[in-house]
Amino acid sequence: MAKEIQKSYEEIRDQVLGVLQGKDPLKKGLLVGGLVLTTLSLVMLLVRAVPWVVLFILGVFFLSLALRKKPSES
Repeated sequence: MAKEIQKSYEEIRDQVLGVLQGKDPLKKGLLVGGLVLTTLSLVMLLVRAVPWVVLFILGVFFLSLALRKKPSES
């Protein structure tokens, strides 16, 4: 189980680093925006603010767009 988690972590880390080192500004913006929105939503959850769910969903959506591979990349 631990090896599977480690492998998943390494795959996600490699994808994030690939996006950050790439030349596509849209993907970089989506990645940073997604990270900011998900982090902000978790902070809002801690202070009991209601709209944290919306920010979390938007953040995950942006992250999924940023980390999506094009069919030619696979």
